[in-house]
Amino acid sequence: MALHLPYEVTYHILRETQRNALGHMFDDPHGLHRDRRILASCSLVCLSWRLPAQALLFEGLSLAVGSRLVDFLVFLQSTPHAANAIRSLRLQSGTAPDEDEDEDAFNVEVHSGPLWERVQQTSSERLLSPALLMDIVGTLPNLSYLHLDRIVLLGWPEDRSLPSRPVSLRSLNLFVNTYMPLVQPGTKPLDILSFFEVGLLIITGNKDVYGANQHVPPSEVLAISNTNPPTIAELRTYGHDCFLECNLRRGASNVDHLTLNVFDNASDVLFVRSLLEHYGCNATRIHLDVDYTVEREFPEEDVGWQMCNLAACTRLQSLCLSWEMDVLRPDQNHGEVYDAIVGSAPRTLRELKISLSAPHRVTKEVFEPMALCLAPRVVQAVTRFPEIKDIILTVTQVFDYDDCKGMIHDLLPRAIVESPVLKIVIRPSGHPL
Repeated sequence: MALHLPYEVTYHILRETQRNALGHMFDDPHGLHRDRRILASCSLVCLSWRLPAQALLFEGLSLAVGSRLVDFLVFLQSTPHAANAIRSLRLQSGTAPDEDEDEDAFNVEVHSGPLWERVQQTSSERLLSPALLMDIVGTLPNLSYLHLDRIVLLGWPEDRSLPSRPVSLRSLNLFVNTYMPLVQPGTKPLDILSFFEVGLLIITGNKDVYGANQHVPPSEVLAISNTNPPTIAELRTYGHDCFLECNLRRGASNVDHLTLNVFDNASDVLFVRSLLEHYGCNATRIHLDVDYTVEREFPEEDVGWQMCNLAACTRLQSLCLSWEMDVLRPDQNHGEVYDAIVGSAPRTLRELKISLSAPHRVTKEVFEPMALCLAPRVVQAVTRFPEIKDIILTVTQVFDYDDCKGMIHDLLPRAIVESPVLKIVIRPSGHPL
């Protein structure tokens, strides 16, 4: 007599088999790297294996955009059990041009003929209509993770109505895409962020090649809702981004947790100011991750860092400031920068995290001026924020835990050292905060 295991048991057995095939140390939370040949074979073993094997087969998909994406939509519409299984979807460029080729693809002087024809000739395997994207997403009732990777996002067709409400996702990742809403005839620019309500939005390096954000009035940008913007529980962004710029111009989404990475140019700081002004009013947690080289963009007399003003963040409860110190220049005064950012935080702040890291191992001689700079700011924080519950100092690449902790303690009043408010954490380089 054949033994028929419950669906859930068979599912977990097959899933564990995939983990063993990949190696336990391989992180594949969204199922994008499974051996699909093995799973396809397992689905043919018997009827009781078919559905759990197919669920694992379709749980995470990575597809190239292009003409066959329409066929994929037809497949989903005709195969509901496969559509129901998809939890994670990654749409990526069908080609992998290098950086120079990518720039030339959109250079008006390089290619001749009408603009739309040039774009089709140079980037046909990267073009994605947002209407097709939303049609695909609309057939996936259990989709949680969506990743758009190096595609060209076109405009919304004028003959198509907008979705009635935003799609809910656990995570949306927009990575190095190109925004070209005006090149295809019969389409209009759109605020793609208004189409989604997400738990985590990771947005990196997306570019507006032809300046649609500058040339199109905000009132002409299509969005699902102008009265009740969708919510983004957590936003992580890395420098300037065209999709965020479009969302800011049209009417910012509601963001609870902001993680802003500031790299090595002053324009990033200017953009961070806009993000804080528009998203900060609803944010309860803000994390600023600052590259030390960005300071070199500002003359000594400049007040550039005052642009990172937190006055608009009236609901702010937790502020985390990650700072990469330039240990090759240990005499640099970081105090004014710290004062400009933290000094503008509302007095209702309840948690302050300061993380100091360095590109090289910190010696005792190098850490001493850092401690001298940091200690008086801890005292000021205790005074400035009467509701403060935690001041957490995290140091990476440190020479010795006890010496580091003792050096900070020696510079602080005993009342603060003995208070449960102050916490000092030593962590290895690369460890998450």
